Amino acid sequence: MEAAVAQRTFSQSKSDCPSDCSLGATQCHQPWTRSLVALPVPSEEEFRQWMEFKGFLRRTIEDKLRYLRKLPRIVTPEMILGGEIPFNNHMQQTLHYIALYLFETGRLSLENQLRWDRLLKQVLRERNKRLRAKRERGAQEVCDEDILAILRRVKDSHYYIVGKILLASGARASEIGKLFMEYDPRKWEHHGGVSLYKMKWYRGYKICEYIFLPTEWISEVEELLERIRRGEKIKGKKMIVNERRIQANLAPVSKFRDYLYQKMKDMGYEEEARFIESRELPVSEEHYDKIKKRAIQAYKQHWKPHIKNLLTKLNQ
Repeated sequence: MEAAVAQRTFSQSKSDCPSDCSLGATQCHQPWTRSLVALPVPSEEEFRQWMEFKGFLRRTIEDKLRYLRKLPRIVTPEMILGGEIPFNNHMQQTLHYIALYLFETGRLSLENQLRWDRLLKQVLRERNKRLRAKRERGAQEVCDEDILAILRRVKDSHYYIVGKILLASGARASEIGKLFMEYDPRKWEHHGGVSLYKMKWYRGYKICEYIFLPTEWISEVEELLERIRRGEKIKGKKMIVNERRIQANLAPVSKFRDYLYQKMKDMGYEEEARFIESRELPVSEEHYDKIKKRAIQAYKQHWKPHIKNLLTKLNQ
């Protein structure tokens, strides 16, 4: 009976927001959001115990706890709508589970749990709509010659290896810089000719799960690292590979990222390209594992041969 009353109240509140509302989630001022109660964020330990009791997989638990740590002690609708809390699929899922946890422990009514779910889904839809529009208009068309022209500039320097890594991975300059600054050979995953370096680096909406590389290129990375560690100099200056130097020597670096995404999309592997570049990661454990396997397979069968063919043109 209580669930029916709460559901009826929720349905009535939904009608407050017209179906043709064009304000978007971040600007919507309908009464149902203004009357929504705040969420008290549970402690890490009690939330972990609840997820373990519910049977969540270990990786899912660690993922949700990582996002829980980013939250203040109290989360209000205004924080979500005003963009004070960095929002993506993972944050939406974390807040969804927090609301469910609070409902199951008697700290949140069913009505408010359903309202929070609606708010989170609405904000996520608006965010994903903006990202799709940005992707469609944001990525500049990049041709083979654009990439080859950048690589030719650095053909005789150690930045040629860095350029190859950018080409192979579609990673950002900051991510390649972090790879070189904090390199740990134990972080490699090997998959029959394709290797993934575990980055697990999250900062706001920018995410880097892995850096994809052909396995045989790892030796080039490690040889360059050894030269840097020995203090080898180029034109009297110590060799350094960091974000600033990468941006200066391989500009415009964004072309490499756009190139991988566009080419793999043209090959019919847009979802796999999004995973490789961490543009958009699946939320569910099952979908994550499936798309990861597909991304590795697409990389092995299509992207790896493509970049090797492209690099042969440098010597022609």
